[in-house]
Amino acid sequence: QTVHVPRTGEYMLVTNVVIATNTLTVTRGLGSIPGAALLDNEPLRICGTSSAENADTPALRHTVEIDSFNHTKISRTAWGFSDTELNSELYAGPDDATQMLLKGIEHGVEIEQDIMFGDRSETISADTNTVNRTSGGLRFWITQNVFDIGGALLTEQDMANIVRAGFRYNSRDGQRRSKMFVCSRLYISALEFWFKGLLRLDPMSKQYGIEVYDYVSGNGRLKFIPHDLLSEDDYGTLVFILDMPYIMVRPMRNRDTKLHRNRQGNGIDGVVHEYITETGLQVKIDDAHAIVMNAGGYT
Repeated sequence: QTVHVPRTGEYMLVTNVVIATNTLTVTRGLGSIPGAALLDNEPLRICGTSSAENADTPALRHTVEIDSFNHTKISRTAWGFSDTELNSELYAGPDDATQMLLKGIEHGVEIEQDIMFGDRSETISADTNTVNRTSGGLRFWITQNVFDIGGALLTEQDMANIVRAGFRYNSRDGQRRSKMFVCSRLYISALEFWFKGLLRLDPMSKQYGIEVYDYVSGNGRLKFIPHDLLSEDDYGTLVFILDMPYIMVRPMRNRDTKLHRNRQGNGIDGVVHEYITETGLQVKIDDAHAIVMNAGGYT
């Protein structure tokens, strides 16, 4: 193997490696740049193999694969009416359709909050003595690019550094890269302040069903999405930078959202309906995403 020292430019030949002691034996100053004193924990770039003429096959190496998994979480949202309510005349008409709509929204919000903030777990329910699983969300899976501003004011240079790190790994090498910047309206205000009106409403916004603002940087295209779940006091400083081809919502087979009617027991003097979903989140390539948190504002 040959290695390069970025700071000094020195090129070295590795002649032996002892993994147990993390020790390299090297030939210094290979080539035109002589060896110089190295620092503790000096970064080295592994350049590749250097095989002698007529040498034997090199030692075999392979990638160690690590299991990565998530659970699916069962979400249930129920509502119902007594028979008295069902047979009463209401000023606005029957309430079933209204409640079905409102409970559908409530159910969707619950799932979306799990996608953002959920953590992976598996416990035994004390009530039923069966397994109760929760699913890891974006906060659980994104661990490499986490930028904690620590209550300080976010600057334009901070954002440039965050965007550069967020685009280092991506799903579209060699093509125009695009990532979603899911944030509160605090960040939309900051971006409008920094970029002086360079944000443009994406013409595809109507197809997305939400407002999407476009910004083209030297690193790639960012689509800024103000999200209402990130606008509360506790989450207003949180940002997700997401490479969407590497993120999938994965419902259990035949367990995507369904409306089940008449779930009441035989003795109930009324009706009970519910939405049920069993789903989880799949996140590929942690390094392709980023989280920003705890900004105290912007300047």
